[in-house]
Amino acid sequence: MDEVVAYRNQPANPSAEAEIIAELRRGVDVVTLTSASTARGYSDLVDKYALPFPPVVACIGPETARVAVIKGLPVHVVAEVHTAEGLVDAIEAYLPLEDT
Repeated sequence: MDEVVAYRNQPANPSAEAEIIAELRRGVDVVTLTSASTARGYSDLVDKYALPFPPVVACIGPETARVAVIKGLPVHVVAEVHTAEGLVDAIEAYLPLEDT
């Protein structure tokens, strides 16, 4: 029998982490959490680098939101449809529209 790994969680490499931290310090409007592991990872970065919370934390579903809350993150948006598209739709519904 062959084993095929289709998904693997790994922490960001140090250079990617530095870029992420720099971007978060510049300020972002929304942080999207697409799994319990991303909620844990993001919470660890917030704690490690004393990052400010973004204006909006959006979760792909209730399990991700539950872990985020346990880790001390504020949760503003939880997608009803647990897909990337559902998450985008939920964020769009939550944020006020800007005139362009």
